[in-house]
Amino acid sequence: MKVGKTKIENAVILLAGGSGRRMGHAVEDKVLARIAGKSLFERVLESFKQAEISNHYSVVYRDAEQRDALKRIAEHSQPGMQVSFVEGGKERLNSVYNALISLPQETFERVWIHDCARGLIHSESLKLLVDALRNSDAAVLAHRVKDSIKQQQSDGLLKDVPRERLWAMETPQCFAQESITQAYKAAINEGMAATDDVGIYERTGKPVALVENPYNNPKLTTEADLAYFEFSLKDRT
Repeated sequence: MKVGKTKIENAVILLAGGSGRRMGHAVEDKVLARIAGKSLFERVLESFKQAEISNHYSVVYRDAEQRDALKRIAEHSQPGMQVSFVEGGKERLNSVYNALISLPQETFERVWIHDCARGLIHSESLKLLVDALRNSDAAVLAHRVKDSIKQQQSDGLLKDVPRERLWAMETPQCFAQESITQAYKAAINEGMAATDDVGIYERTGKPVALVENPYNNPKLTTEADLAYFEFSLKDRT
């Protein structure tokens, strides 16, 4: 395949450099912590490999010590996988942008962005995204909101928010490379803030395909989540 004339399908950005402040002292590094025998980072690599999403992975790291640990895991668990490492920025927005501009321009058709704190991502969920991307330039894993949602008004009264059209975003989130890179560039220049990549992509005015995830895809955020992750892994086995 001639790079530059024929685009390679996918590049994958794996975000591993989060501070993990809300974990307290439960673990030193949540993506490196071994849960049921494996780190979340290793589990993410395995799922992407099983789904045959890409052979080019850009891992965003926090510091040199973490980079070296992530590199050892990648080399041991997935030898031959093309993995590059990009230093993260001050905020998530900066970290993703650093990874986007590190990718060879006009080489990849799409970019997948995944938070390694969602270390239980299922390979079958990734395949559902592949199917969605056949008909869309952007797709994201999500699940329907089940709780009753209320909006507090200025007078203190509560107002029902219909939940039929409400979705909670997950990762991976996948986009056409050029569109998401330009959207991030504009957001950086304007000092825009967003909690996820879809929030940045929305500025393009282009639609996003929502893919309902049939598999559990939680995010490791607090110490209490550790027991839930262990339970989920036992249940999956």
